[in-house]
Amino acid sequence: MFYKSKKFENKKLSDLVNIQKGETITSNTKEDGDIPVIAGGKVPAYYNNKSNYKGNVITISASGSSGYVWWHDNPIWASDCNVLTEKSKEANIKYIYHILKFNQENIYKLQKGSVQSHVYASDLAEIIIPTPPIEIQQKIVNEINERKQKALRLQKEAKEILENAKSQVERIIF
Repeated sequence: MFYKSKKFENKKLSDLVNIQKGETITSNTKEDGDIPVIAGGKVPAYYNNKSNYKGNVITISASGSSGYVWWHDNPIWASDCNVLTEKSKEANIKYIYHILKFNQENIYKLQKGSVQSHVYASDLAEIIIPTPPIEIQQKIVNEINERKQKALRLQKEAKEILENAKSQVERIIF
């Protein structure tokens, strides 16, 4: 189900990161601001004027889009979600995020409940994570970042090519 390494030690997620439940906040109790409130969806539920996490954290939706894995560079208010924070010096939190994101479909399979599905911290805690040395984890993170940047450049280039083609066709036709 989840990736297991034959080359490196495999550890439970709970051995590598802290897994905490977000704090309840509602549209009635929030105070308007620019801090995203992360709940059970794939976009912020609303915005608050305070954060309960400073950033560099992973959230995994507990309900709604339960199991959705999301990285946050900036401060957030974590509400209806599981929050993963750095715990061990042997685990790069961004590496953990990428491994979890690669396993997104498997994490969705952890959903329980028929009317309103949930993903529980106790189930997340048991996920097995391949744990190479921290230097290799950082190399993996760097490689993924480089490839994402290249993909963004190529998307931008493709969009420009299509816009130019459209302009040329319009000049020919009109």
